[in-house]
Amino acid sequence: MSTLDFTDNFFEKIIRAVKENLTVLHYGLSHFSIKKSLIPFLFILFIISFATPLSGHIFSGFVAWLCVIIPLLKRSVYLPVAFIILFISNVFDPNILFIKSPFHFGILEFINPSQLFGVGATIRICFDIFVKLYGLGKISYLHMAYLLLFAFSVATSFYGFQDDNARKLQSLMFLFNISVCLWFYESFLNLDQRNISNLIRLLKGLGVTSLILYVFNFPNTHISFFFIALSTMTIYAIVKSNKWYWYLLIPLVVHIVLKASIYLSVTTAMIIAFSILIGALSLKKTLFTNGLINLIIIGTIITHVLFFSLPLIELPSILTKDLTAGYAYYDDTKSILDRVLFKLSLDRWPLWLGAIDGIKENYLFTASGSSFIPANFGTFGSPDRQIEWVAGAHQFVLELMLNYGLIGAVLYWLIWLSFMKKLYLAIFSKNCTIKYLSVSLLAYFIPTSFVANFMIQEHAFAAWAIMGVTFALYKRDLYFNKKNAIALHPIYRT
Repeated sequence: MSTLDFTDNFFEKIIRAVKENLTVLHYGLSHFSIKKSLIPFLFILFIISFATPLSGHIFSGFVAWLCVIIPLLKRSVYLPVAFIILFISNVFDPNILFIKSPFHFGILEFINPSQLFGVGATIRICFDIFVKLYGLGKISYLHMAYLLLFAFSVATSFYGFQDDNARKLQSLMFLFNISVCLWFYESFLNLDQRNISNLIRLLKGLGVTSLILYVFNFPNTHISFFFIALSTMTIYAIVKSNKWYWYLLIPLVVHIVLKASIYLSVTTAMIIAFSILIGALSLKKTLFTNGLINLIIIGTIITHVLFFSLPLIELPSILTKDLTAGYAYYDDTKSILDRVLFKLSLDRWPLWLGAIDGIKENYLFTASGSSFIPANFGTFGSPDRQIEWVAGAHQFVLELMLNYGLIGAVLYWLIWLSFMKKLYLAIFSKNCTIKYLSVSLLAYFIPTSFVANFMIQEHAFAAWAIMGVTFALYKRDLYFNKKNAIALHPIYRT
């Protein structure tokens, strides 16, 4: 037997063994009916966990096991359980009304359900890619980039461990978001319409719940930014629904939009403004609207490329002239323009300068979780803020370079950019759900990429999962529209 034949047989046996084990796991869980047993069981154990710590540890262990097994099995029957677990754990972390959440007991105190789900999704996506490569002898450019990014994420995390960085696994956490997006895309793509309708109803229920919770200030994580991104287009979805009971939500939504636009941060105002702009452009596809969309895409690319190049160039003196200025306080009573200028020049710029200096030391490749010292001016112009900053660069591209170096950051950015391109195409869909989700996701990802990094952190999990769902719905919509158009064409009529 030749070496090549031996290798082919070896990989074939491995693939067969893994598939058989996943089938056994699915067979075992299928006898524990999802609809009749699992969700009520989890709910009862969740309630009991508040009273008895022991049951809380049992609950956390069971949930942790589910969060790894569900993505490994990749069966649609477990999707409702996954959505409910991940929704609650992302909204209430670590407390529910000042009481420690059962989703933060035991093992879940050290690694949350989103991260565990990310581990399972990454393993499953890698396995599926290798199966495709073995069976077809080729894979897509996206999958090639994903595998390269996976290698960079593992390598940078390894060096993060060696340097004992505070966020040593950060690059892997970033990868988990992409894994989750691809996992939900592939899981939804092949569902029948009945299952999709049921899951969409579940997502609508969770969405309404999220809006109500946000109004009463319950979400205590960065997932609140995603709720804000959903709010503006919720008005459009309500009007298009033509159902009177949805109109009851309009006062809540208007409250969220006004609060986010006027009383919260500049970032939330940017999200609302971008959502209104893209929502208006999505109403009708014309040469003008398409041109504006292309300008936004080009502007985003140019700005990000500029940030990629900053560590390589000597900054003009005009950009560093205020480095000796003292501590500056944020004043939220000023006009929106003053607040924007303050945020960029005295709040974000010190962070970015510090991050750029840190990136220069390891430009091409760096350890995950690398830290830096912010420039000594603006909101960082006090001695107690001149510390090793581990909370990130608060800018998408700089954050990627801090955790990957240039090569890994460019790989991640290219994958992200391909996702944004798909969302821009989807905003012109005639399907209300697809338009609603794609516009909201763009409002969440694009404006925040300039001044924040939460869109790739762990509580952005929901947005990446919904993005995968949106891609699947859009692709199915294109397929069935094309199929119906062919069937209705006079040439093909019988």
